[in-house]
Amino acid sequence: MTALNFCLRLCEKNFKVPSERDVVLKCIIDNCASPNSRIRMKAMQCILEVVRCFYDYIEGPILEQIAATTYKSIKFDETEQASLLAIEVWCSICDEEIYRLKQNQQRYVCRNYIRTVKDSLLVLLLDGLKKKGSDSDTDWNISIASACCISLMAQILQNDIVLPILSFISTNLSSTDWQNRDAALLSFAAILKGPDKAQVNGLAKQALSALTLSLKDARSQVRETAAWVFSRLTEDYSDVLLESLSTLLKNWIEALSDKPRISNQACFIFHNLVEHMAVTSDATNALSPYLESILQSLWLNAFRPDAFNDDVNLANSSLAAFSNVVQYSANDTQGVIATVMQSVLKEFESTVKNTFRFPDKLQDYQNDLCSAMQVVFIKLTGQISAPMISHIVGMLLEAFKQRKAVFEEGMLALSGLIIAVGKDFLPHMEAFGPYLVYGLKSYNEAALCRISVGCVADLARTLEENMSQYLGQLMPILLELLRSGDTDRGVKLVVISVLSDLALHTGQFFITYLKDILEIFKSASEVAVQPVNDDDPELPIYFEQLKECLLESYTGLVLGAKDANGMGVFQEYVPGIFGFMAVLGQECGQMKWEMLKAVCGLIGDLVSLLGKSIKDYISAPFIGQMLKRLEQSPSENDRTVASWVNKAIIKTLQC
Repeated sequence: MTALNFCLRLCEKNFKVPSERDVVLKCIIDNCASPNSRIRMKAMQCILEVVRCFYDYIEGPILEQIAATTYKSIKFDETEQASLLAIEVWCSICDEEIYRLKQNQQRYVCRNYIRTVKDSLLVLLLDGLKKKGSDSDTDWNISIASACCISLMAQILQNDIVLPILSFISTNLSSTDWQNRDAALLSFAAILKGPDKAQVNGLAKQALSALTLSLKDARSQVRETAAWVFSRLTEDYSDVLLESLSTLLKNWIEALSDKPRISNQACFIFHNLVEHMAVTSDATNALSPYLESILQSLWLNAFRPDAFNDDVNLANSSLAAFSNVVQYSANDTQGVIATVMQSVLKEFESTVKNTFRFPDKLQDYQNDLCSAMQVVFIKLTGQISAPMISHIVGMLLEAFKQRKAVFEEGMLALSGLIIAVGKDFLPHMEAFGPYLVYGLKSYNEAALCRISVGCVADLARTLEENMSQYLGQLMPILLELLRSGDTDRGVKLVVISVLSDLALHTGQFFITYLKDILEIFKSASEVAVQPVNDDDPELPIYFEQLKECLLESYTGLVLGAKDANGMGVFQEYVPGIFGFMAVLGQECGQMKWEMLKAVCGLIGDLVSLLGKSIKDYISAPFIGQMLKRLEQSPSENDRTVASWVNKAIIKTLQC
């Protein structure tokens, strides 16, 4: 069975011949009935491979055989792993049909296997929702797998799945057996995506009262599922929750003090809620009257004695939710956020003064507190006093010293502070500089290096011309990051972008480095338009991102050079830049509007900078073609760019 599983992908010719296909399937299905559990599992893996590779060849009697075999395994197999594989067979068929329905092309015909077996399969899976296994706290069991499969079926069956689920809920939600009550909640969550939103809205309104009662259920597993269902509802149905918001918030806050796993789900409720409910207005929103209570509850929850439970990191989920609530808070809660900042800073100060209440978890809390500090600082932009800035910088740098390393979250907190205080950060550059350099030189820690490069961009935008005095220290490192073959691709993209910010904000002082940058960009442009190597599936995505970054940064360099009279340096690289754009122009018809606008905008900026000296380049046919297409964009802004560039070219050609 193991050997057959590996070979199945090579058997397409055999599956096209009914007699050969039947022999292979009979062998697999016979082994699914083996008394040896390992053989049964290997045989079920083969069925899984068959439906993944040969979807188009499993209709009719074959589908019936697969159904009979998998149903028997789900219902009776004592080996849970075999039953889980049987459910996965149907999940894979669902995945394929969802894909084909979205494609809506003749080549990918959906053969409606799920609709064919929906009644029998749904009964089986709904019964599976009640099977928690020997350890009901495990994250993956027959119950959860059944819920996932029903969720996929809902995307295919849409409104047709609602009535059987409603019948199941009404039968089981008030059952004396906790597993039945839990199954009812799971079935409701499973159909939140699939049926019409209006129909689910009605179901959600009807279910709110029962869901809220389930948060008080005698069994912790039911309470956890109820909290999870609410976290799902907040993603897409926050408008339904608005009608009972006050009552719901009271119950959700109470759920925070429940067992760690339940509390963890309650954190997700608040994390999701603010993203989808707090977008009505910058001035105020529905959560503003409750914000202080929500933040205080999440804050206290983060420091529970059991915050670091074996199963969940409640400290992290509480502070992550806390940060999200702050980030999406409305302007009328600024006073609350200012008070919150004092609590966060006081707690962080205890971590650097060795008075922290959980010394064995000090670094974990430092990381989470720094993440919270970042969003709090940004929220209080322009409101942090000079003495407070000094205090914050001092604490963060002290944390770096004590840990003998710069850590990502600390650098992010400083990034938030830089954005919030602008030029008021300048007095602290001398102290911060060595740690920034450390972060930039952390080639082997891509995330830290990327964040540090982002800090340079923040500094360029906030300090502006004052940033020029630090170019001598920073530019050699940034250029080396681009030159090195060991630098992470994502870091290189960020460096390319930050050079644009530096060019725009440091002017004349940046010209010293312009030739080196253009030389590197020339090589990068040649790489970005190379044929894609199929051996690396991430390479096409990287090349697209590289093209976008180069266009954006070229534009920044042009504008910076224009302000600093750097036209002479650019002249040498004009052929390469236009050559790069010419290659991009070959796919003008398929190019995204954003990239097309970026190319045309760069052409206009080059015309503005270099004028008649580039007459020969701007008369190239590809430029006219790109501008003509941009004029057809649905965006008025895009059409305005096209018009501006056309006028600039005509004016230059007439000189």
